Amino acid sequence: QGDPERKLRFDWAPPEVSARGSPNFALPPFSFDIYSFGVLVLKLLRGRAWAQEVLKNEETWMAIHAARSDVQQAGLSVDFLATMLHRTLPEKRPLASHILTSLSKSRRTNGSAAASGPQSAPITRVAPAA
Repeated sequence: QGDPERKLRFDWAPPEVSARGSPNFALPPFSFDIYSFGVLVLKLLRGRAWAQEVLKNEETWMAIHAARSDVQQAGLSVDFLATMLHRTLPEKRPLASHILTSLSKSRRTNGSAAASGPQSAPITRVAPAA
């Protein structure tokens, strides 16, 4: 539908999935959802245009580090978000179940303060699923 010359960008897809030769995005889901979530976080924190420029750049970590205050206000650490967006080793990205486990433990540890956002301690590591 629409203009056939218009190319759609899947900027939310991890590099290994959006590369040529990946039939129907048929790669392991362990990296796909987490990378996409990381892209969404970047877009929400700084806007789509900024996120797209960051994702084109090989130095993603440095750009995320420059946005440290925004990342921390979202309850994440720079290192944690950078791990979600790992370009060269998708197996280093955390599993969704690990993120959920970490968030659950953080809420239990910090009580209702964890749900309030910026006052919460940022997530700095991922706990393995039980």
